[in-house]
Amino acid sequence: MSHKRVYFIHIRKTAGTAMREQIAFNVPKEKRLPELSEFELFAKHPKEGIERYLENFDFYSGHYYTLRNYLPEDTFTFTILRDPVSRMISEINHIYSDKMDLLHEHVKDMKKAEALDDPRMKEALENSQTRYMVGNAGEDYDSLDERERLEVAKGFLDELSFVGIQEQFNTSIFLLSRELGWRLPPKIKKINEKITQNGMKVHHRIPFIGKIYNLNRLDIQLYRYAQTLFDRRVLKKLKEV
Repeated sequence: MSHKRVYFIHIRKTAGTAMREQIAFNVPKEKRLPELSEFELFAKHPKEGIERYLENFDFYSGHYYTLRNYLPEDTFTFTILRDPVSRMISEINHIYSDKMDLLHEHVKDMKKAEALDDPRMKEALENSQTRYMVGNAGEDYDSLDERERLEVAKGFLDELSFVGIQEQFNTSIFLLSRELGWRLPPKIKKINEKITQNGMKVHHRIPFIGKIYNLNRLDIQLYRYAQTLFDRRVLKKLKEV
């Protein structure tokens, strides 16, 4: 890789599993941080020695809210965002279908509309993409008001080395590979779709769609901003051709 350290902020249901396939194609296993979530990492390793532990690896990817704060400033940091309504519908389907999901037992007997009013579900789902960006920016999401959260999240996107869009995944992979000096695999696969294929679909008439939009009010604005950043990058690359 052309960069010493690379960090992929993997937000749930944003093609992260497919992205890990590209990572595995280019980064040796022993160079990749084995823990795939913040909960797992800090359950195994004390925060006081986390920076020293991270020095053993060159690539970090997982569901991390604050890991960026423990990495060197010159770490190549990127993420992929997804249309927030589609992402939340996919995550709800995942929670209801996957018995291993931490929220499955809690909500399995609830109707989905009822579950969206549940405090634990709301905490897990509400403006998830904004929450990831705010935490990795080094700010406490819960101590900020909504305007501040969005400002911090947008500012963090501006500072990222790369921002991809799931709805343009192939283009995102191509551009990212150029940035990192990666080889492209023969075929870019879609992975991990079975667990969410049952349940609600974006094109269905969902009676509580208003709740989904409300829970994503910041993410919708952040996603539009990310699309603008992505389009600028594409146009820049086209001009270089």
